[in-house]
Amino acid sequence: MQGRNGTGSPRWTAGNTWMRQDRMQYRYRMAFRKATERSAGSDLPAPAEKPFTIEETPQGVRLSVRDIRFLADSEKILPEETWRLDAIADALRLVPEGQFLVEGHTAAVGKTAGEKELSVKRAKTVVDEMVKRGLLPEQFMYTGHGGTRPVADNGTPGGRAVNRRVEITILGR
Repeated sequence: MQGRNGTGSPRWTAGNTWMRQDRMQYRYRMAFRKATERSAGSDLPAPAEKPFTIEETPQGVRLSVRDIRFLADSEKILPEETWRLDAIADALRLVPEGQFLVEGHTAAVGKTAGEKELSVKRAKTVVDEMVKRGLLPEQFMYTGHGGTRPVADNGTPGGRAVNRRVEITILGR
């Protein structure tokens, strides 16, 4: 079988790194679609928003789960987030030998130490949910940053909602 360069082997160079990254992002987009179709076929209404966004970072591909809903001041994820957790697990299963870093973030509302502790607990809760969905616990590391890394203005309710997020990085991809 001929490779792309006309020889018997495929050409894998640093210039083709974007092709591998593009294929991985395509696989995650397919996981989006699968999760949305599954929700549409059930008794639950199809979600209006995407379960997560995808971005490339120096550490690897990051799934950013914005505005994930927890009980106030708690690590307990609300039941209506099940569809989102299912979509995340579907996407992570596409990387069966992957290592995942789960980072919890909170809105900055005053108590820095409490925010840090809560963000760690929320990251751990997401890891636990992924394990319940069949992923291996040894694939995960988790940490929390509290409200120290905002992506939106903490001065507005909408900004605080966006800052309450979980980011999952697929390391080394």
